[in-house]
Parts: sequence; C-alpha cells; structure tokens
Amino acid sequence: MVRIMGLSNLYTLAKDGTDVVSKGGDKESFNFGMEERTVKEFQFSCGLGTIVDGDINPFVAVNIEPQFFVQLKPHEKILLMFSQ
Repeated sequence: MVRIMGLSNLYTLAKDGTDVVSKGGDKESFNFGMEERTVKEFQFSCGLGTIVDGDINPFVAVNIEPQFFVQLKPHEKILLMFSQ
C-alpha cells in the first residue's frame, strides 16, 4: 500500500492490520512504527520514494519488527565514496 507522508508524520501499523498516518512524530523526519503483534516473527517493510510521471520510484526501504520504531531523517548533503 502507498501512503503520502510529509515530515513530522507518523505512520503506525495497528494490531489488526490497519494503518494510519498522523501528526506527532519528530518534526524533521518521517516516522514509522508498529504495535505489538501476537505473532512475534511478523515484520513489515516500509520505505520512502517519489512519484515521477505517475510511477513510484522507491529509494530506501527498512524492515520494521513488532514494537519497533524507525525515524528516517533527510540529509542536505550525502558523501558517496566508490573504490575499486
């Protein structure tokens, strides 16, 4: 499923499988969390992407465990190093 989020939004996956995007997370990050599950091995993946010409282009994904919380904070500059 795809949800539109902005900075400071909190995405929560509930015990019954429903999800909600709300305000209330860190104001400079995208915030993801999952309530406790009865099956502890269950996990889900979340990530960030952009929409270009109507297509979703993901650029980062993260696995989230039960009762786990993730903050994805954008950075102004990123240093990339390549070696051979």
